Amino acid sequence: MKKTITTLCVVAATSAANAMDFYVGDKISYTYTQQIVSAAGWRLDLDAPLLPTPSYEWCDETTSESDNGIRNKVFVGLGFPIESVHGAIRAEIEYGFGSTVYLSEYQKVSTHTIQTNYYYDYYATDKIIPFVGIGIGLARNKTEYDYSSLGSFGYNSTYGTNSFIYNLQVGIAYKLLKNWTLDIGYRYSNLADSKNDYDGETTPNENHIHSVLSSHEVLLGVRYSF
Repeated sequence: MKKTITTLCVVAATSAANAMDFYVGDKISYTYTQQIVSAAGWRLDLDAPLLPTPSYEWCDETTSESDNGIRNKVFVGLGFPIESVHGAIRAEIEYGFGSTVYLSEYQKVSTHTIQTNYYYDYYATDKIIPFVGIGIGLARNKTEYDYSSLGSFGYNSTYGTNSFIYNLQVGIAYKLLKNWTLDIGYRYSNLADSKNDYDGETTPNENHIHSVLSSHEVLLGVRYSF
């Protein structure tokens, strides 16, 4: 009896392991990156003469800057078929990097991300598999400002921030071969959401800034299952 139970457990474990889908892959995305900044504070008045004494003006405005670029993502994942819903769930760990985006004449941003993504696959046919997904993770955003064109009042600065991020995804997969799958999809990502308030004693030093960095991506990827 014990031998029979042991044999059944081994068979069940082996079947479960065979059913799981361990895979690796790569995605290339065409990315539209947008930064929306709501700012209130004193700004250098570039329309007024800078010499002998610069002038400042109070600004309260919302601006939007954007740029396009190419990003790359490498990932490993594990899928678990669910026969009752004619589909599967998948979990991935993904590292993303890509080209620097120029959000204005003076500002450029580069972003590296690491995320865990979770998907639900629906087996429409043996080859066509629509999917939806969500992801959470961390982003390292490096921002560089170059105001050297302003002459003696210009400056350069670079700073990095770590941000919690999330994404929403939808797409369709196509089974090319037994072990190869092609993915085409869309992803929205919130890459940074920060607020900075500074109240100084002198006029130019009071600033209140709310910045949101996000992206819209069209992705093309390939997976290899072991």
